[in-house]
Amino acid sequence: MTQQDLLHIATSRYQEAKILLENGKPEGSMYLCGYALELMLKRRILKLLEWDEYPDSDKRYTSFKIHDLNVLLRLAGLEKKIKIDPVVYLHWQVASQNWSVNMRYENTGNSLSVNARDMISGSKVVLSYLKDI
Repeated sequence: MTQQDLLHIATSRYQEAKILLENGKPEGSMYLCGYALELMLKRRILKLLEWDEYPDSDKRYTSFKIHDLNVLLRLAGLEKKIKIDPVVYLHWQVASQNWSVNMRYENTGNSLSVNARDMISGSKVVLSYLKDI
C-alpha cells in the first residue's frame, strides 16, 4: 500500500467508525478507529523511510507486520514528539489504550457507547495530527 492508499483507507475506516457508533455498534466503531490510527502510523513510517509502499506482505520485512499502536508510534519516530503536545497526547492515550487488534475476536455488548465516543473524538484529533506531519 502506498502513502495515498493508506491515507484513503484510514479516512474511510474512520468515517465507517462514526457510522457504526451512530447505529449502536460501539465495538465495531472502536475497532475501526484503532485500525485507522494503525494505517496512518504506517503511512508516517513510509514517509520517514522514504519508501514507496508498506512492506506488509514481503517476508523479508516481517518485523513491519505490527498492529501495536505504541510500537508503530515509536517506529514512526513520533513517540517523543507526540508527548510534548499535551492535547494530542491526551487524545492519543484515550485512543491507544482503548484499542487492540484482538478486539476483532471479542464478544459484542461489552463496550459502552461513551467509550466509543471518546475514541472517535480522540482518534479524530490524532488522525488530523498524523495527516499533517
